[in-house]
Amino acid sequence: MTLDELLPKVFVVVFALIVLNLIAQVLRKGLRGAMFGARVASTTGEVDLGRKALMRTCLRVHPLEQGDAAAPLVGLEITSTSVAAFNIRGIPLTREQAAHLGALLVRASE
Repeated sequence: MTLDELLPKVFVVVFALIVLNLIAQVLRKGLRGAMFGARVASTTGEVDLGRKALMRTCLRVHPLEQGDAAAPLVGLEITSTSVAAFNIRGIPLTREQAAHLGALLVRASE
């Protein structure tokens, strides 16, 4: 078997493994949990960041279930929606990072 014949097969196997891993994470942790690396326990709150042109942006805060000591404890979800587009981004934070972010927000708002 030559390299030209082997390379497409290796690519398909690697691609299939990546897809299976993503599916397993979604099944174990849920869609939002897969973004954060931990299952979302609930939604603490939501801040509407307003509209710019036809785009609406929203920030949601989620406490995350702690699987181990190194797992993130807080998830920030930034969702942008418009007529024909949807973008969601998850930012996992540890307890220290969340506290530091809170302090920075308080300091910036003074």
